[in-house]
Amino acid sequence: MKRAVIYISSIFLLLFATFSTSETLLNKLELADKIKSSDVKKFNSLLLDIESNESQLSNDSSSYFNLLKAYQHSYSGNIKQAQEIATALKFHNAPEHIKFRASLLLANIAGVNQNWSEGILNLNNTYRLLPTITDSILKQSYFSVAALFYNQLQQFNLGIEHAIELKKLNPVGRLKCIAEQAHVEAAMELNLLSPESYEVQAAITICQNINETLWAELIRTQISKILNKKSLYKESIKNLLPHLPEIESTAYPRLIVDAYASISYAYLMINKQDRALFYANKVLEYSDGITTTQAVITANKNLYIIYKNNGDIEKALNHYEQHANSSFTYLDEVKTKALAFQLAQHQTALQNSKINLLNKQNELLNNKNKLLQVEHTLTESEAKNNRLIAALSIAVAILVGFFGFRSWQTQKRLKLMAEYDYLTKVYNRGHFMVLAEETLKLASKSGQTVTCIIFDLDKFKKVNDTYGHHTGDWALKASVAAVKNCIREHDILARLGGEEFVVLLPSCDLQAATFVAEKCIETLQQIDTQETGHQFTITASFGITTTKLSGYNVEQLTADADTALYSSKHNGRNQLTIYDNDLTLAELV
Repeated sequence: MKRAVIYISSIFLLLFATFSTSETLLNKLELADKIKSSDVKKFNSLLLDIESNESQLSNDSSSYFNLLKAYQHSYSGNIKQAQEIATALKFHNAPEHIKFRASLLLANIAGVNQNWSEGILNLNNTYRLLPTITDSILKQSYFSVAALFYNQLQQFNLGIEHAIELKKLNPVGRLKCIAEQAHVEAAMELNLLSPESYEVQAAITICQNINETLWAELIRTQISKILNKKSLYKESIKNLLPHLPEIESTAYPRLIVDAYASISYAYLMINKQDRALFYANKVLEYSDGITTTQAVITANKNLYIIYKNNGDIEKALNHYEQHANSSFTYLDEVKTKALAFQLAQHQTALQNSKINLLNKQNELLNNKNKLLQVEHTLTESEAKNNRLIAALSIAVAILVGFFGFRSWQTQKRLKLMAEYDYLTKVYNRGHFMVLAEETLKLASKSGQTVTCIIFDLDKFKKVNDTYGHHTGDWALKASVAAVKNCIREHDILARLGGEEFVVLLPSCDLQAATFVAEKCIETLQQIDTQETGHQFTITASFGITTTKLSGYNVEQLTADADTALYSSKHNGRNQLTIYDNDLTLAELV
C-alpha cells in the first residue's frame, strides 16, 4: 500500500512539474512577444531559454515560438530565414491567429525585399480574412503592417489612411507607437506636418515612454531627412547626433545607415568634410553589401565630392561610379514600386470584373429556357427576314468600315499634327501641358514626387546664323536623341518652342533628377557634328524643380524650372541649377 501511494505521488508530481513547465514556457513566449522590439536583448535571451526547453512545448506553443523566431530573424536582417519560417507557418497545421500573423509578417518581409506585388497580394489576402477575425489586437496588427508597407511603397495617402484606421481601434503599447510613427511619417512626406510640430514630438514621446526605441528613432531620423531637405543642416545634426547610441542599440541596419547618411550629408553641407567622411564610411561599413538604398547612394555621392575636393581623383572616380550605378538601380526600384501598385489596382479591377461577369452569366442561364421557347416560336417568314437583315447589315458594315478606315487615317494624321512637334517628333507644348496636368493629378493623389527639367540649347542662334538652318535643325534632332538616351521610357519629353525643351519625370526625386540632368549635359557635349560638315559643340543650360519645391500645379512647376534655367544661363551656361524660393528672375536681369 505504501509503495502504491509513493508511486501515485511520483506520477502526480511529474504531471504537476510538466504542467508547471509548460505554463512557464507559455508565459515566457507571451513576454517575448510583448517586448520583441522594445527590449531586443531580453527578447533574444528569452528565445534562447525557450529553445533549450523546446521539446516540452505543445504544438500550438511550438507554432508560437516559431513565429517569434521569424520576427527575431527579420529584426536582425536574416530576411531569408524569417521568410522560410513564416511561409511554413502559413501553410502548415498552425492555429488560425498564428497563420494570420505569419501572413502579415510575409507582407512586411515583401516590403523589405522590395517584392511589392507579393506584399500587396499578402495584404489583400489578409484583408479578406478581417471580417472573420474577432481579436482586436490582430485587427490592429493588420492596419499597422498595411500602414508601414504603403509608406515603404511611397503610397503615403494609403499609409496615412491605414494609420488613421489603426488609431480608431484605440491601440495601446507598441501598436499605438507604430500607429503614431506611420501617421507622422506619411504626414511629413505629404507636407501635412512639419518636423517641429506638436504631433511629431508627441509621437516620439509616446514611443519612448514604452521603451520602443526603434520606432522613436525612425521618427527622429525621418525628421532629420526633412530638415536636410529644408537646408536646416545644423538643426538636422542637433536632432540626430545625440541619439546615435540609441539608434545603434536597435541593431536595425536600415535605420542605422539612414541615420549615418543624414548626418554625413548635413556635415558636408556645412563644410565639415572630416565628419562627413567619417559617417559616409560608416554607412558603407554597416550596409553589408546593400547597394541601392537611398543611404548608400547618398554616402557614395558624399565620398565622391569629398575626395574630389581633396584631389584624390582615383577614390573620387570609384565612388562616383558606385553612386551612378546605384542611382540607376534606385530609379528602376522607384518605377517598380509605381508599376506594382498600378498592377495591384488592375488586378483588383479585373477580379471585380470577373465577379460581375459571373453574375451576368448566371442571369443569362436563368433566362435560357425562356429564350429557347421564343426561338421555337419563330416562323419561317421571320427567319427569311432575319437573313435579309443580316445581308443588309453586312453591306452597311462594309461601307461603314471603309469610311471608318478613311476617317481613322485622317484622325491619325490630325492627332500627330496636334500632339507632336513636326521637326523633333517629340510632344509639342500644348500636348505636354495636357499630359503634365494628368500626371501631376495622379501623383498628387498618391503622394509621388514629380520632377520637372527645362533645358535650352546654348547660343543656338549662332549655329543657325553661322552654319544655316539645315544644320540648326540637325542639332535640334540630335539633341533630342541624346536626351532620350538619358531618361526613362515613361518620362515625358516635349519641345516648348525654338531650342527650349522640357522633361517631366514621374516618381523621381530631386537627387535622381539631378543625376539625369548631369548625364544629359555630358551626353550633349559628346555629340559628333561632323555629319553636318561643320565642327561645333552642343551644350545646354538646365533648370530643375520638383513638386516638393513648387507644388503640383503645372504652370508653377514649369515657371520655377524656367527661373532656374535662366539662372544657369546667367551664371555662364552649360550647367544646371536647382530652383529654390530665394531664386527670382529679378535677380538675374
